[in-house]
Amino acid sequence: MSAKARWDPAIFDEQGRLKVKSPKQWFAFCVRKAGGISQVAMALGVSRQAIHANWHGRIPDKYVVQAEKAFGIPRKVLAPHLYE
Repeated sequence: MSAKARWDPAIFDEQGRLKVKSPKQWFAFCVRKAGGISQVAMALGVSRQAIHANWHGRIPDKYVVQAEKAFGIPRKVLAPHLYE
């Protein structure tokens, strides 16, 4: 994944709203909203290298609550397996 999330018509509609809501697509939405991987890393208090190396395009369970506060996405959406 590049530093900025690419426009993907399968994920975003013409108005920039998210169409499908899988964990990887929510990660792409967070990257797009923040402005890049570096900004996501700063918001969550991790290095961008850690995101590139270990996150595999999704927000780990450990950072779900922080991501909810930083990006306004409910934790039930980011990690439905934890909050069912």
